[in-house]
Amino acid sequence: MTSTLEFNNRMPYMPFNWFAHSARVCRLSLAERGLFDAVRTELWTVVDCKMPREVLLARLRINDTAPEFAMLTGLVSLGLLKQDEEGRIFDEVQAHEFAQAVRKGEMNRANGAKGGRPKKAAQPSTADAGGDF
Repeated sequence: MTSTLEFNNRMPYMPFNWFAHSARVCRLSLAERGLFDAVRTELWTVVDCKMPREVLLARLRINDTAPEFAMLTGLVSLGLLKQDEEGRIFDEVQAHEFAQAVRKGEMNRANGAKGGRPKKAAQPSTADAGGDF
């Protein structure tokens, strides 16, 4: 299966909520947590945060005899990661965060093209009022 991936060059940072993340991974072993974070890091590098399973395994250098192969399957079966009908692995939370970040970035870009934030109304100064106080 060959597919082309569009790399994410618009969102260099990933929003991260430590409390929410901890709640999601609290039942995992340290090795599973590490793999989950490594997978999320790889997924963030592509637009829509979805990657074909074979590509993800290759990028993480996991072969089918490695213990991480079974861990990845376990993360999918636990529902922390999803696999769509095309065989692409993704994290629903991360895909939602990516879509929100893209929407916000596009809105900010459009507002910036219009001149950015509206200017504040000029306040008359006491010198302009012409009176002595």
